Amino acid sequence: MREKYGWIDGLKGISILMVIVLHTNGEVLPSYLGDIAHHGGNGVQMFFIISAFLAYKSLDYYFKDKDYNLKNILIWIGKKFLRLFVIYYIACACSILLVGGVPFWYANGENYLNVYNIIAHMTFTHDIVPIYCNSFIGVEWYLGALMIFYILSPLLYRVNNKLWKSIIWFVIMYAFSEFLRVYQIENLPPGNATHVYYAYATTFSFMTQIPVWMLGIVVYYIIELLDKTKPKAGNKSVGRVIAGILLFIVGFVLTIYQSVAKIDFMDDHVVILFGVWFAIICIGASLCKNYVIDNVVFNYIGKNSYGVYLLHPILYRLYSSFNLYIYNDYVNWIVGFVIVTIVSLILSVLLTKFIDNPLQKLFKKVKRSE
Repeated sequence: MREKYGWIDGLKGISILMVIVLHTNGEVLPSYLGDIAHHGGNGVQMFFIISAFLAYKSLDYYFKDKDYNLKNILIWIGKKFLRLFVIYYIACACSILLVGGVPFWYANGENYLNVYNIIAHMTFTHDIVPIYCNSFIGVEWYLGALMIFYILSPLLYRVNNKLWKSIIWFVIMYAFSEFLRVYQIENLPPGNATHVYYAYATTFSFMTQIPVWMLGIVVYYIIELLDKTKPKAGNKSVGRVIAGILLFIVGFVLTIYQSVAKIDFMDDHVVILFGVWFAIICIGASLCKNYVIDNVVFNYIGKNSYGVYLLHPILYRLYSSFNLYIYNDYVNWIVGFVIVTIVSLILSVLLTKFIDNPLQKLFKKVKRSE
């Protein structure tokens, strides 16, 4: 029986709310609140860390009683694809039909709805191409990068399989990623798509995010090590509780400071630094139950965060098309945020329960009958 981690759903719930705050224009909030909202999109770094942690947990469980060979690797990757594609395809179709693509990503007047872009999205390879990576929904770049990391993970699992190795891999990949990021920024192609390639190099490229994935693997081995010292059920360790609370406070404070400090170095390395702060929070959350994170509200949102992530940009664009303005900027944002969050959560629950879950059961039934 695989172990459940309540803090994971809680952190996913908080992270998706951070993302929605940004995408519903939370930057209109005053002073430091606007600065924090501006960095809401960095909640995706938490998703990468958690996904890397769970991927390695899954690989440990999967290969416990299976041979490590190409067939089993492909089966593991195939299962990940099946878990992702149903709601993703639905969200892509809804975005295209209801609100169109995302104009920011159109380059050189190219129609985003072309056969190459459709194929790239259907095969989860869209994050390899800058002008395609976010052009359907506006958030799907994450899934393109995630699928690449899922493909790489069984290979990494073979060589990056101890804590000290995971730290070395993290350092190497961060150095390479940083070199590539700087090179891309200094060699942006001319034309009217410069903004696309800059955004891709600084945030949306899978190569920019791969150090965060590697950091998630480090977190996995640290938590695995800490779990070996976990007291038996019914017993509590005061040391673990204190350490967990302190790590959570440190990670939280650094996250807020990163959001409001406006220090050049921190802004230039925003992706990896948020990854580090979130890694600290994850380690702290694993040590003891933290009701700030691990509670019924955040857990419920976190369990349904995948659909919420994909649907909320579409719903916000639909909501914005009504041109409503309620009282002032702050109240207007709160109303939009609440409506988009609740509706996307309801739709995510319905899609999961009535479409995705039945299809996942069907896939398993077909697999067993082979």
